[in-house]
Amino acid sequence: VFLGRSLRRNIRAALYAVITLSILWRIYLGAMGATAARLYTGTDTHIDPIVMGCLLAMGAMPRPWAERLSAMWPVPVAAIAVLSFTRMWDNTWWFQWVFVLTGALGGWVIVAVLDRNTSLSRVLSSPATVWLGKRSYGLYLWHYFVLRLLDRMSLTPLYIAMLGVPITLAIAEFSYRCIEQPILKLKNWPGPARRSEIVP
Repeated sequence: VFLGRSLRRNIRAALYAVITLSILWRIYLGAMGATAARLYTGTDTHIDPIVMGCLLAMGAMPRPWAERLSAMWPVPVAAIAVLSFTRMWDNTWWFQWVFVLTGALGGWVIVAVLDRNTSLSRVLSSPATVWLGKRSYGLYLWHYFVLRLLDRMSLTPLYIAMLGVPITLAIAEFSYRCIEQPILKLKNWPGPARRSEIVP
């Protein structure tokens, strides 16, 4: 048990270090003239929100804190909604800091969703949101290219949203049915995976 707890502490410390290094590296690159696109698309400069999710998966948050945050779920939801309509594509300073904020807010939402007693959890368990969630990777993957293309056409933000949302949904649906699902079916090929037995 002691070794297990010690290992978890070491992993958590390493994850905190990765978050810190990613933030500092992003700030440095921004100060040296890196573009907003470089900061957004680079794994090295965009990994801190992912690592925050890893910390949550390890149960890094004490239960009393999680309960308090779950009760205040409208705060991160409203903040994410505001950020979603903030148009700062080419602002390097914005991208230097926004990933920390969105990562923390996203983690907050996840904590609230995991609490089945919150209304947010019930809403996100509805068929419509489950459908959307299954295509969320495609939405994440393709939205940037769609929005950048529309942005280069000198359209207003309203037209970009009106065109970008349905186009991204259509591409994500195609990606989900024709790419993701066939690949996911391969995980059980040539047969169901067997759980390895641990020999004492």
